[in-house]
Amino acid sequence: MRRLLLALIFVLIAAAARAGPWPREAGAVFLATGGTYRFDLATGLPMAETKIHAEYGLTRRITLGFDGFQIDTGVAQALIFARMPLGRDDRRLKLALGLGLGGTRAGAGADWAGMARIGLAAGRDHRLGRGGWWTIAAAVEADEATPLPLARIDATFGLGLTPRLKGLVQVEGSTRDSADAQVALIPGVIWRLGPRTRLHLGLEARATRTSRQAGLRAGLWRDF
Repeated sequence: MRRLLLALIFVLIAAAARAGPWPREAGAVFLATGGTYRFDLATGLPMAETKIHAEYGLTRRITLGFDGFQIDTGVAQALIFARMPLGRDDRRLKLALGLGLGGTRAGAGADWAGMARIGLAAGRDHRLGRGGWWTIAAAVEADEATPLPLARIDATFGLGLTPRLKGLVQVEGSTRDSADAQVALIPGVIWRLGPRTRLHLGLEARATRTSRQAGLRAGLWRDF
Protein backbone atom coordinates (compact mmCIF):
# COMPACT_ATOMS: atom_id res chain seq x y z
CA MET A 1 0.00 0.00 0.00
CA ARG A 2 2.81 2.43 0.87
CA ARG A 3 4.52 1.82 -2.48
CA LEU A 4 1.24 2.38 -4.30
CA LEU A 5 0.68 5.66 -2.42
CA LEU A 6 4.18 6.90 -3.24
CA ALA A 7 3.73 5.96 -6.89
CA LEU A 8 0.48 7.94 -6.99
CA ILE A 9 2.19 10.93 -5.38
CA PHE A 10 4.96 11.01 -7.98
CA VAL A 11 2.53 10.69 -10.86
CA LEU A 12 0.42 13.58 -9.58
CA ILE A 13 2.77 16.60 -8.23
CA ALA A 14 5.61 20.76 -9.29
CA ALA A 15 5.31 24.45 -9.47
CA ALA A 16 2.76 25.83 -11.87
CA ALA A 17 3.38 29.18 -13.49
CA ARG A 18 -0.06 30.62 -12.74
CA ALA A 19 -1.04 28.50 -9.74
CA GLY A 20 -1.59 31.62 -7.67
CA PRO A 21 -5.08 33.12 -7.34
CA TRP A 22 -6.45 32.14 -10.77
CA PRO A 23 -9.00 29.31 -10.70
CA ARG A 24 -8.97 26.55 -13.29
CA GLU A 25 -11.94 26.40 -15.65
CA ALA A 26 -14.51 23.78 -14.67
CA GLY A 27 -13.34 20.41 -15.99
CA ALA A 28 -9.85 21.66 -16.94
CA VAL A 29 -6.76 19.72 -15.82
CA PHE A 30 -3.21 21.02 -15.42
CA LEU A 31 -0.21 18.80 -14.74
CA ALA A 32 3.41 19.86 -14.20
CA THR A 33 6.26 17.43 -13.62
CA GLY A 34 9.88 18.31 -13.10
CA GLY A 35 12.72 18.66 -10.69
CA THR A 36 15.86 20.44 -9.57
CA TYR A 37 19.45 19.25 -9.50
CA ARG A 38 21.49 21.37 -7.08
CA PHE A 39 24.87 21.20 -5.36
CA ASP A 40 26.46 22.82 -2.33
CA LEU A 41 28.96 25.50 -3.38
CA ALA A 42 31.30 24.77 -0.44
CA THR A 43 31.33 20.96 -0.40
CA GLY A 44 30.22 20.13 -3.95
CA LEU A 45 27.72 17.60 -2.62
CA PRO A 46 24.81 17.10 -5.06
CA MET A 47 21.10 16.87 -4.28
CA ALA A 48 18.15 16.04 -6.52
CA GLU A 49 14.54 17.09 -5.91
CA THR A 50 11.50 15.81 -7.81
CA LYS A 51 8.25 17.78 -7.96
CA ILE A 52 4.77 17.23 -9.36
CA HIS A 53 1.79 19.57 -9.31
CA ALA A 54 -1.74 18.76 -10.51
CA GLU A 55 -4.89 20.89 -10.63
CA TYR A 56 -8.50 20.18 -11.57
CA GLY A 57 -11.29 22.73 -11.98
CA LEU A 58 -14.07 21.21 -9.91
CA THR A 59 -16.38 24.18 -10.44
CA ARG A 60 -16.02 27.72 -11.74
CA ARG A 61 -14.77 28.87 -8.32
CA ILE A 62 -13.20 25.77 -6.75
CA THR A 63 -9.91 24.26 -7.89
CA LEU A 64 -8.69 20.98 -6.41
CA GLY A 65 -5.08 19.87 -6.58
CA PHE A 66 -2.25 17.70 -5.40
CA ASP A 67 1.17 19.15 -4.61
CA GLY A 68 4.36 17.67 -3.26
CA PHE A 69 8.04 16.84 -3.64
CA GLN A 70 10.73 14.34 -2.74
CA ILE A 71 14.46 14.94 -2.21
CA ASP A 72 16.96 12.11 -2.63
CA THR A 73 17.76 12.38 1.10
CA GLY A 74 14.29 11.00 1.76
CA VAL A 75 12.67 14.31 2.73
CA ALA A 76 9.21 14.37 1.14
CA GLN A 77 5.83 16.06 1.27
CA ALA A 78 2.44 15.35 -0.31
CA LEU A 79 -0.60 17.60 -0.05
CA ILE A 80 -4.17 17.61 -1.35
CA PHE A 81 -5.53 21.15 -1.54
CA ALA A 82 -8.51 23.29 -2.51
CA ARG A 83 -8.22 26.86 -3.79
CA MET A 84 -11.13 29.32 -3.79
CA PRO A 85 -11.10 32.88 -5.21
CA LEU A 86 -12.04 35.79 -2.95
CA GLY A 87 -14.01 38.77 -4.20
CA ARG A 88 -15.59 39.46 -7.59
CA ASP A 89 -14.54 37.64 -10.74
CA ASP A 90 -14.11 40.89 -12.70
CA ARG A 91 -11.57 42.57 -10.41
CA ARG A 92 -8.05 42.90 -11.85
CA LEU A 93 -6.33 42.04 -8.59
CA LYS A 94 -7.12 38.40 -7.95
CA LEU A 95 -7.19 36.95 -4.42
CA ALA A 96 -7.57 33.32 -3.40
CA LEU A 97 -7.63 31.24 -0.24
CA GLY A 98 -5.96 27.83 -0.20
CA LEU A 99 -6.47 24.98 2.29
CA GLY A 100 -4.57 21.69 2.24
CA LEU A 101 -4.09 18.44 4.13
CA GLY A 102 -1.39 15.85 3.62
CA GLY A 103 1.74 14.31 5.00
CA THR A 104 5.43 15.07 5.41
CA ARG A 105 8.55 12.98 6.02
CA ALA A 106 11.75 14.29 7.61
CA GLY A 107 14.09 11.87 5.85
CA ALA A 108 14.79 8.31 4.74
CA GLY A 109 13.46 5.83 7.31
CA ALA A 110 11.33 8.44 9.08
CA ASP A 111 7.60 7.95 9.49
CA TRP A 112 5.09 10.10 7.63
CA ALA A 113 3.45 12.78 9.80
CA GLY A 114 0.15 14.50 9.13
CA MET A 115 0.25 18.15 8.10
CA ALA A 116 -2.04 21.04 7.19
CA ARG A 117 -1.54 24.24 5.20
CA ILE A 118 -3.46 27.49 4.92
CA GLY A 119 -2.44 30.19 2.48
CA LEU A 120 -3.45 33.38 0.71
CA ALA A 121 -2.43 34.29 -2.84
CA ALA A 122 -2.68 37.56 -4.76
CA GLY A 123 -1.87 38.32 -8.38
CA ARG A 124 -2.80 40.16 -11.55
CA ASP A 125 -1.93 40.42 -15.21
CA HIS A 126 0.26 43.31 -16.38
CA ARG A 127 0.84 45.02 -19.73
CA LEU A 128 4.61 45.49 -19.63
CA GLY A 129 6.32 44.41 -22.86
CA ARG A 130 4.19 41.68 -24.40
CA GLY A 131 2.23 41.33 -21.18
CA GLY A 132 2.57 38.91 -18.30
CA TRP A 133 1.58 38.40 -14.68
CA TRP A 134 2.77 38.54 -11.10
CA THR A 135 1.76 36.64 -7.98
CA ILE A 136 2.58 36.68 -4.27
CA ALA A 137 1.58 33.75 -2.07
CA ALA A 138 1.99 33.33 1.68
CA ALA A 139 1.26 30.16 3.62
CA VAL A 140 1.66 28.59 7.04
CA GLU A 141 2.21 24.84 7.47
CA ALA A 142 1.87 22.80 10.66
CA ASP A 143 2.73 19.12 11.09
CA GLU A 144 2.58 16.53 13.84
CA ALA A 145 6.34 15.96 13.96
CA THR A 146 7.44 19.59 14.57
CA PRO A 147 6.23 21.93 17.32
CA LEU A 148 6.84 25.15 15.35
CA PRO A 149 4.87 26.00 12.19
CA LEU A 150 6.63 26.71 8.90
CA ALA A 151 5.99 30.06 7.18
CA ARG A 152 6.39 30.32 3.40
CA ILE A 153 6.28 33.22 0.97
CA ASP A 154 6.69 32.89 -2.80
CA ALA A 155 6.64 35.57 -5.50
CA THR A 156 6.58 35.18 -9.29
CA PHE A 157 6.95 37.68 -12.11
CA GLY A 158 6.31 36.59 -15.69
CA LEU A 159 6.94 38.58 -18.87
CA GLY A 160 6.17 37.77 -22.49
CA LEU A 161 9.31 37.94 -24.67
CA THR A 162 8.07 36.46 -27.96
CA PRO A 163 4.81 34.74 -28.97
CA ARG A 164 6.31 31.41 -27.79
CA LEU A 165 8.78 32.46 -25.09
CA LYS A 166 8.17 33.97 -21.65
CA GLY A 167 10.67 35.07 -19.02
CA LEU A 168 10.08 34.10 -15.42
CA VAL A 169 11.62 35.16 -12.10
CA GLN A 170 10.63 33.35 -8.90
CA VAL A 171 11.60 34.07 -5.30
CA GLU A 172 10.95 31.46 -2.60
CA GLY A 173 11.43 31.93 1.12
CA SER A 174 10.62 29.85 4.19
CA THR A 175 11.41 29.76 7.88
CA ARG A 176 10.43 27.81 10.96
CA ASP A 177 12.86 29.68 13.17
CA SER A 178 15.99 31.69 12.50
CA ALA A 179 18.11 28.52 12.33
CA ASP A 180 16.43 27.04 9.26
CA ALA A 181 15.49 30.17 7.26
CA GLN A 182 16.22 29.92 3.54
CA VAL A 183 15.62 31.94 0.38
CA ALA A 184 15.94 31.04 -3.30
CA LEU A 185 16.06 33.09 -6.51
CA ILE A 186 15.05 31.24 -9.69
CA PRO A 187 15.19 33.07 -13.04
CA GLY A 188 14.07 31.07 -16.06
CA VAL A 189 12.09 30.82 -19.28
CA ILE A 190 8.91 29.12 -20.43
CA TRP A 191 8.97 27.78 -23.99
CA ARG A 192 5.66 26.86 -25.64
CA LEU A 193 6.15 23.54 -27.40
CA GLY A 194 2.57 23.23 -28.61
CA PRO A 195 -0.99 24.41 -27.94
CA ARG A 196 -1.11 22.60 -24.57
CA THR A 197 2.52 21.91 -23.65
CA ARG A 198 5.23 24.17 -22.21
CA LEU A 199 8.82 23.60 -21.11
CA HIS A 200 10.19 25.42 -18.06
CA LEU A 201 13.96 25.83 -17.64
CA GLY A 202 15.53 27.78 -14.80
CA LEU A 203 18.62 28.48 -12.72
CA GLU A 204 18.44 28.34 -8.92
CA ALA A 205 20.49 30.16 -6.28
CA ARG A 206 19.56 29.07 -2.74
CA ALA A 207 20.94 30.30 0.58
CA THR A 208 20.50 29.13 4.18
CA ARG A 209 22.30 30.14 7.35
CA THR A 210 24.82 27.32 6.86
CA SER A 211 25.09 26.74 3.10
CA ARG A 212 24.94 28.22 -0.39
CA GLN A 213 23.58 26.11 -3.23
CA ALA A 214 23.23 26.42 -7.00
CA GLY A 215 21.01 24.34 -9.22
CA LEU A 216 19.21 23.73 -12.50
CA ARG A 217 15.43 23.37 -12.80
CA ALA A 218 13.44 21.73 -15.58
CA GLY A 219 9.76 21.02 -15.84
CA LEU A 220 7.11 20.02 -18.36
CA TRP A 221 3.68 21.69 -18.07
CA ARG A 222 0.61 20.28 -19.73
CA ASP A 223 -3.03 21.42 -20.00
CA PHE A 224 -5.79 18.89 -20.64
